[in-house]
Amino acid sequence: MNRNISEQGAVTYIMVTESQLKQVAEDSARSVLEKFGIATEEVKEKLQVEDKAEYRPLVYWMNKLNVNRSTLWRWEKDGLVTPKRVGKKLFFRQQDFDQMFAQKAAE
Repeated sequence: MNRNISEQGAVTYIMVTESQLKQVAEDSARSVLEKFGIATEEVKEKLQVEDKAEYRPLVYWMNKLNVNRSTLWRWEKDGLVTPKRVGKKLFFRQQDFDQMFAQKAAE
């Protein structure tokens, strides 16, 4: 019966927990990497951000500092802050903002 429903183009829903979904994603990624002969540990090392606890995502800083993306882009362009890029996402360190504000206060 389920086969007939699927063949007719009906929508099927499944329920999984967050941990189950995460496990499926990890298993799938591991399988793809293994097919290309890439070690999973090698990929994990490349994805890790140094001083991970110090970095926060772009949106966090936009909300905390009450600024928009273009302000952070300008600060980056002026060399006042240096983001860490992980894929398309940007992460900034508290230390960079502390230094920038201290420098501005000293001027």
